[in-house]
Amino acid sequence: MPAPPPTVVELRQYTLHPGQRETLIELFERELVHTQQALGIEVVGPFRDLDRPDVFVWVRGFASVAARGPALEAFYGGPAWQAHRAAANATMTAWHDALQLKPARAGSGFTWPARAPQRLHATLLSLHEPAGGDRLDAIEALLQTQLDAAGARRFASFVTEPAPNGYPRLPLREGEPMFVAFHEPAALALGTLQPWLRTGPQTLRLEPTERAMARMTGASA
Repeated sequence: MPAPPPTVVELRQYTLHPGQRETLIELFERELVHTQQALGIEVVGPFRDLDRPDVFVWVRGFASVAARGPALEAFYGGPAWQAHRAAANATMTAWHDALQLKPARAGSGFTWPARAPQRLHATLLSLHEPAGGDRLDAIEALLQTQLDAAGARRFASFVTEPAPNGYPRLPLREGEPMFVAFHEPAALALGTLQPWLRTGPQTLRLEPTERAMARMTGASA
């Protein structure tokens, strides 16, 4: 029986030393994906940021907020990370850009097409107030209208999970309400949301690795 979809995810963006992204991707895919998944952590990615060659982006999911801390403790205290952390950390200059998110609505976690996308966008909205109720309705309606007009599919929508960080050894961007959507590439005009935004919308143009595409659709990676 397949595992239930994650109820909490992390969106992580790491800044790397110049020229180190492929080194980290190779190590990550070889040593650090299956060892997390064996602990019940769902790994999505890694992704190459097409606009920032020294940024590594990935997502991982957990069954619940309560499960996140023990799963991370088991991984970072386990043999795979202990064996490879020095090599992984040597590629990085910053690893603290991490969001703790939950599906914006029931069923709005990742849903991938039969053929995984070779490119996708993540639209990040940093908000003054949490996205909920009428505010969430308005954000999603504007986003979906523009995606429909562009013939682009949405793969997932998330908002900030406000629960405290259950694994404080890894910092999170806490106290920052977010709305995050993953979708097919599309140019979006979200200026009407500006009064609700702390900063302008951020778009991550992402390319999943070949193994990441296989994981998205449940194929052998």
